[in-house]
Parts: sequence; structure tokens; C-alpha cells
Amino acid sequence: MDQTREMSYPPEMNQQQPSQPNQQFGTPQQYGAPQPPGAQEHGAPQPYGGPASPARTGRNTAGMLALAFGLICLAITVLAQMVWSFLPGVLYGSAIERAFNIGYDVLVLGTSVTACILGAIGLRRSTLPQRAAAVGLGLGLAGFGPNVIYALGRLLHSVLSQF
Repeated sequence: MDQTREMSYPPEMNQQQPSQPNQQFGTPQQYGAPQPPGAQEHGAPQPYGGPASPARTGRNTAGMLALAFGLICLAITVLAQMVWSFLPGVLYGSAIERAFNIGYDVLVLGTSVTACILGAIGLRRSTLPQRAAAVGLGLGLAGFGPNVIYALGRLLHSVLSQF
């Protein structure tokens, strides 16, 4: 008679070993409780059938190029600041200074726009590492923003000086 009573229960409840505690409720991991780092590998099934997060492996070429162009933009800016600080006062307003300013603007604008575009492309690739793309995008924007504001200021100055 005892056997028929035991068979009426679901089989998984009757197969507990004596050393294991009776678990009527789920484990904390089943209910979304925080887990220690490394407790669950990438690609392992998530509780309640949630999608597994993909592992970010591989090389993000666009991100690495964005970082390189951002660093080039930063180096050009630092070099130009050093040249401007040591430029003799005689050359201010001369054709040499204007040529230097135009060359600086073109180089910084080109490298910063390239870093921004490649950084945005690198950030769109969600399955690849994105740190280099984010830093490259930040460096590109840091070079692009002030350069555009400075160029607009010079344009406004040249238009207003006509009146």
C-alpha cells in the first residue's frame, strides 16, 4: 500500500537523497538572485529560458582603427599647441601662420571625423569588444567639437568684419 501512495506523487519528489535538504522552493539562482563572478559561463542556459549573452571575443578592427585615429588626432593637437606656444610674435597674422592653421584644421578634422565614423561602426558590432571603439569615438569627438566651434567662430568673425 505504501508503494502505491509513493507512486502517486511526481517521481522527482520521491528521488531525493537523504543527505540533501528538502527543497520545496527553487534555488536563489532560479529567481534572479546575484551570483558570484564566474558562477555561470557565457552561453550557459539562463533561468526561465532567457537568451544567453554572447561572449565578446575576436578583434574589432573598426574599433582599433578608431582608437588609432583618435590618438593621431590627439598627437596632432598636442604638437600644434607646442608649436603655437613657441611661435615668434613676428609670425602672428602672417601667411605662414595662416597656412599652419589651415593645415592643422584639415588634419584634425580629417582624423577626428575618421575616428568618429570608425568608432560608431565599432560600437555597432555588439558581439565584439567595444572599449577601443568607445575610446576612439571619444577622442574623435574631443578633436572634432572644438575644431568646428573654432571654425564657426572664425567664419562669423570674417563675416562681421565686413560691416
